[in-house]
Parts: sequence; structure tokens; C-alpha cells
Amino acid sequence: MKVDFCTDNGSTLVEYTKKYRPDVLILDMNVPFKEGRDPSEIIEDLRPEVKILLLTGPGDDGYIFEAILAGANGFLPNGVNKEELADAIHMVCEQGAMIHPAIAGRVLDSLSKTTRGASAIKPKGDIAKLNQTEIKIIRLIGSGFSNKEIADKLCLSNGTCRNYISEILSKTELRDRTQLAIFAIQKG
Repeated sequence: MKVDFCTDNGSTLVEYTKKYRPDVLILDMNVPFKEGRDPSEIIEDLRPEVKILLLTGPGDDGYIFEAILAGANGFLPNGVNKEELADAIHMVCEQGAMIHPAIAGRVLDSLSKTTRGASAIKPKGDIAKLNQTEIKIIRLIGSGFSNKEIADKLCLSNGTCRNYISEILSKTELRDRTQLAIFAIQKG
């Protein structure tokens, strides 16, 4: 293993990742992100070309489910020792995914809370106003596709895909991509 680059600033993260093309990106959830973007958007920009291993702290639980939907491959608690980090990197490269036992309970708890609340997720807006492309996008989100994968599949730019999702959220009056994914799963 070798370290291609380190940065403590999210503004250079995507640029360096595209330049150095690492196999695995270790992303600390506490790093400031480019232009105020949340971690899930950065993950979507970099997937599927690079495996993403996230270091999380106790206050990051709200991002874990979003990061899973965005395509993160693994989760470790902040402060793991170098042997655990090396093992996690190997596992993500070989197996495609890993969740440290200390985080697995938090992930399951977050998923359980989200799923329990799922019956209450109903769009307040008029879903009849959705066009065919927006419906396709909702289906792909419900199937776990990232924005980049949706854009590639529908021959759209990443920006156009994000615009469609913003418009879908506006029309449905759902809060975020997670609620949209749950809604899509509920509706099959």
C-alpha cells in the first residue's frame, strides 16, 4: 500500500482523487467539504471509480445512511489503529464492503429508525406532476443507484441529474434523497 495524497480540505478532494486515481479513498466525516456540499454528494461524484472508506464519529449517524445510499463502501470509527485501517482497506478492495463492528450497531439502528418511520413518508406534493424521466430517476434511486450512475444510465450530465432530483423533491415535497429512496421502495 502507498498513500497517493493527503488533504485536510474538502475543496481539493475531488480534484486530487481524479488526478491520482487511488483504489481507496479514506474520508473523515469531519473534514470541511467543498462549497458546503454534504459527504453523500462528494461520494456520488467519485463513485464507482474509487472505493470509499469513511471514518465516522458519534455525531455522524445522520450521514451514515445517506453515505450508504450514495455508495460508500466501508465505515470505521475515528481513531482506529493502523492494523485495523489496513485490514479495512484490504477488505474493501477484496470484498467490496465492510462495516466495523463498533459502527454496525449504529448503522442497523439508523436503518431501523428510518424503516420504522417509512410508513409515515408520503409525498405532500402532487406526484401526478412528475414526468417520465423523473419517475425513472425515482425508480433508480429506490434501486440504490447513485446520482452519477443514474446520469450515466439515462445519458444525462451529473448536474442535470441533480437538477432533476431537486425538481422531484420540490414536486413531491419530500425532505431529501433518503425520503425519496424510501418512497420509491414503498411504491415498488
